[in-house]
Amino acid sequence: MNAEPERKFGVVVVGVGRAGSVRIRDLRNPHPSSAFLNLIGFVSRRELGSVEGVPQISLEDALSSQEVEVAYICSENSSHEDYIRQFLNAGKHVLVEYPMTLSWAAARDLWDLAEQKGRVLHEEHVELLMEEFAFLKKEVVGKDLLKGSLLFTAGPLEQERFGFPAFSGISRLTWLVSLFGELSLVSATLEQRKEDQYMKMTVCLETENKRKVSEGDAERILLNIRTTPTRILPSAFYRACLSHVQTFVPQCDHNLVSCTITSCCRSIPEMF
Repeated sequence: MNAEPERKFGVVVVGVGRAGSVRIRDLRNPHPSSAFLNLIGFVSRRELGSVEGVPQISLEDALSSQEVEVAYICSENSSHEDYIRQFLNAGKHVLVEYPMTLSWAAARDLWDLAEQKGRVLHEEHVELLMEEFAFLKKEVVGKDLLKGSLLFTAGPLEQERFGFPAFSGISRLTWLVSLFGELSLVSATLEQRKEDQYMKMTVCLETENKRKVSEGDAERILLNIRTTPTRILPSAFYRACLSHVQTFVPQCDHNLVSCTITSCCRSIPEMF
């Protein structure tokens, strides 16, 4: 039996849309590794009273409360910077759902502020913990990329709240950089039909050894990879090394669009 942690950190969740609701659910039934976290309440612009038995508290109370030591920022993208700054200045640790901010300069400023305050500022990027990514990471070990494609379909985003049209695709760049190293831009295109609420954004990237990563088949990551042998082995080994890996990925949330992007846009509900 796991012993009860001697010290628990009080947590407040800011924003109760999709991400915030999941955070509340998980904090109410924590994994053993998260047993040191104690959910104090949540902050929302809506008057909800409580969610799953968790009380709503005001932003002012969350900032001033000695009980609250950690803030989980789960609101819309455009509000992240302001919330992070307020909680860091109040002496709280901060976990923020991707993206931290809508600009590099603002993110750099917040990192500096966290360092000055001696507080943890963590940007959560759950995609790197997904089974699909772990599978791909394992598959490319010891192999060279011949050609790759990554495509994702999602709903429309309000630019004022979530960033410029291609912004959400930045999150998927971390997949490719983690798998294949530094990338450089070859080309990018944008096709948009506002009357049909349709947008297609495509980018072609290149690895350091000039291998292309570009548009592929819908809702599928398609990697054609091969092993680079370091010693002479039977020809059967080489035939076995020629691999064609297809990994189907689940429909991800509206906030995540790939670096090779196809957004077949439809309306999404107000969540915050």
